[in-house]
Amino acid sequence: MKSTKLATLVIIFVFAIATISCSRKIEGTFSGTFSYGFETSNFHADGHDEVWWISYDEDIFKEFVEDYGKKLDQLGEEYAVPVWYQITVKGTASKKGRHGHLGGFDRELKVSEFVSYKWIETAKL
Repeated sequence: MKSTKLATLVIIFVFAIATISCSRKIEGTFSGTFSYGFETSNFHADGHDEVWWISYDEDIFKEFVEDYGKKLDQLGEEYAVPVWYQITVKGTASKKGRHGHLGGFDRELKVSEFVSYKWIETAKL
C-alpha cells in the first residue's frame, strides 16, 4: 500500500516538473539553423527538439534581410524562397504552444539582438 502511494506521488511529481518546464519562457542566447522566406521563419535551436517561429523588430534584422535579398539574387530566385542560415541570437522563447504561421511552431522566439549569421549553401543541406 505504501509503495503504491509513493509510486503515485513520484508520477505526479515527474508530471508536474515536465509541465512546468514546457510552460515557462526561456531567455538567453540561442544558436541553430534558421530557414527564412515567404511565410517561413523556422528556427531549430541547438539542444532543443522543438521548431520555433522567430519574430523580430525590423531594425534588428535589417542587415540580415538585406543579405537574404542578395542571396535570392545570387540563387537566381525572384520570389521569396526559403534560405538556410546558421545564426546566433539573443531573445526570449515563449511558453510552449501554437505559434507562428498557422500555429505550426512549438514556441515563438522574440529576438532582441542579432549576434551573427552565416548562409548555409543549399548543396550542403
